[in-house]
Amino acid sequence: MKKALPVLAFLFGIMPFLASAQSEGVGPYIGAAAAINNTWIIIDNELQNNEHHDHKATFGPAGGLVLGYKFNDRHSLQLEGAYSKQGAKYDLLNSDNRVIGKKEIDLKYLAVPLLFKLSGTGTTRFNIHVGPQVAFLLSGEEVNTFDENVVVSNPNMPNNGQTIPAGTYTISDKDPANAGVYKLNNIAPSIVLGFGVEHDLSDQLYLTANLRFNYSWTNINDDEVVAHPNDLDKYTLRYNVLGGLQVGLHYFFQKP
Repeated sequence: MKKALPVLAFLFGIMPFLASAQSEGVGPYIGAAAAINNTWIIIDNELQNNEHHDHKATFGPAGGLVLGYKFNDRHSLQLEGAYSKQGAKYDLLNSDNRVIGKKEIDLKYLAVPLLFKLSGTGTTRFNIHVGPQVAFLLSGEEVNTFDENVVVSNPNMPNNGQTIPAGTYTISDKDPANAGVYKLNNIAPSIVLGFGVEHDLSDQLYLTANLRFNYSWTNINDDEVVAHPNDLDKYTLRYNVLGGLQVGLHYFFQKP
């Protein structure tokens, strides 16, 4: 949470200066937005080495502040600072495809996208927005829970043929306490693409509803390859991907 404070302080601190905008249709705006996202971890070697995992639907909330500037009725630049819960859940399978446990990757980020937005005109209008994002890891872990003793059956793993006792094991962590746990990457750059509608409630207040997609090209771990002795498969490069519905309320500082 400490990493979120400078961004939130900046967004709040600049608000008193926004009221100086005077040109009609041009000027700054502020807002708040919340979202629910379907989150994924895309794995480069999914088909070759991950036959012991079955992805389950995973959803996470996001929400934060918006600060933007309208250059005219159609073109805007928008900066956001948002808390975002991401990751993925899996069933763990033995060699007979029977569920013998679960894996959960739980990642919490401060996401800071800078977006160019193209809007239509009218009381209700469409918009499309795109831009880069940098996400800072606030906390995160990857945990395996085995319901029973399991014998590893994967020639790609160094622990092939060994038994993992029933229990809960940390595979990755933001700040690992020992050398046996992989470290998670603290920064995740990505690209954001979204589109949706805006609706004016008054001359200065408007609602937004957007579908937004996010793709990160940075590995969630510091190490390129993860092959933990308390895991069933080896991973080579894993990336955050998400898509979801975002709604927001915004106030536009324009000439009365």
